[in-house]
Amino acid sequence: MFRAMLILCSLLTATTSFAQTEAVLFNFQGGANGADPYQSGVVMDKSGNLYGVLSDGGQNGANCINGCGLVYELSPTSGGWEQTILYAFKGRGDGGSPVGNLTIDAKGNLYGVTEEGGNGPCNSVLGVGCGVVFRLSLTKKGWKYFVIHDFEFDGAYPNAGVVFDEAGNLYGTTQFGGDFLCGCGIVYQLQPAKRGKWTENTLYNFVGISRGGTDVSFPGSDVFIDANGNVFGTGTGGGDAKCNDGCGGVFELVSQGNGTYQEQVLHIFKGGKDGFQPNGGVLLDSKGNVYGTTGYGGGPGCSAFGCGTVFELRKSGSTYNEKIIFRFNGQNGYNPVADLYLDSNNNLYSTTTSGGDSGNGVAFSLTLSSGKWAETVLHSFGSGTDGASSWASLTPDGSGGFFGTTRFGGTNGVGTVFQILP
Repeated sequence: MFRAMLILCSLLTATTSFAQTEAVLFNFQGGANGADPYQSGVVMDKSGNLYGVLSDGGQNGANCINGCGLVYELSPTSGGWEQTILYAFKGRGDGGSPVGNLTIDAKGNLYGVTEEGGNGPCNSVLGVGCGVVFRLSLTKKGWKYFVIHDFEFDGAYPNAGVVFDEAGNLYGTTQFGGDFLCGCGIVYQLQPAKRGKWTENTLYNFVGISRGGTDVSFPGSDVFIDANGNVFGTGTGGGDAKCNDGCGGVFELVSQGNGTYQEQVLHIFKGGKDGFQPNGGVLLDSKGNVYGTTGYGGGPGCSAFGCGTVFELRKSGSTYNEKIIFRFNGQNGYNPVADLYLDSNNNLYSTTTSGGDSGNGVAFSLTLSSGKWAETVLHSFGSGTDGASSWASLTPDGSGGFFGTTRFGGTNGVGTVFQILP
């Protein structure tokens, strides 16, 4: 879905106990230095440097008057963290408005996507161009930028980053494009070829409810690749027609071993207590159970749509049975849109865009004990100086804490990079 400011909950009580402490590492500055890490957290290299994208700011272009976005690096210094702009988009053939998480390979190359720009035929409120997949490589002369795929007639407007499989192929989704009648998005694969070229394969075209079926649609999240090469993800639409374009669902693309995939819809959300609109991706535990979130539904509170859920799809043979393991109520968070993180003890971690003490969102963990999941609010974002509204997944810092970003708040009101300290 297109970006939208969310209506914040009115909270009657406050959550006051936290297990960990938050520290703001960097305040984004806006303007030429960038703003708004839209659904983009940070990745860390072997030296402890952090990398991410900002959707706004940087250079102005013909199609992005508030700046076309940029890729940045944060390096630790004796006095804090120093920002270096690695690339500022121009909004033309090179792309514009980068979104989602970056991926880093073993050589330190960075991979990501832009929501618009490129040479494709798209022309909408998002701008000109259908988006691109890019790589930034560190050379002796500095960082060099490459477009490794330009979306044209094969998909449009990628809204999530790319992930690697064990063979070095990249996978991702576009939220629109694909099927001519529906334009409900695709799952794609990029295979490295000779001389730095990449070959794109469309693994699946979503059709949603456009033909009266129950396929999902509009995938806006990262995908998860299991050990068998199967691809898992979510679609915010399709499935059950109760929610206008559908309530959304969870899909799996099952590898057929010959380069083709067969889609299986694992769960269709029905709204209400079941939840709807899963914006974040899913992950699998060692038993093949699937975990994810829905941005809305689950129960009363926050708005007429509910505050959101965390769900489990428990694997039983070749089928999956859904269980809502946590329902947000506003006080403990509202509207989770980021991916979950699963640690070695099977604890889950993520963020919400809203809710908490001041309505500015929380970072939270879920721990399973005696068959029940209990939430710990790791940090409730306050009046804004510590950041506000995290739309991005948490990244382990290697010391028991996490790095993350907020879209708003901070010293300049245009977002922060923060650390949850153990």
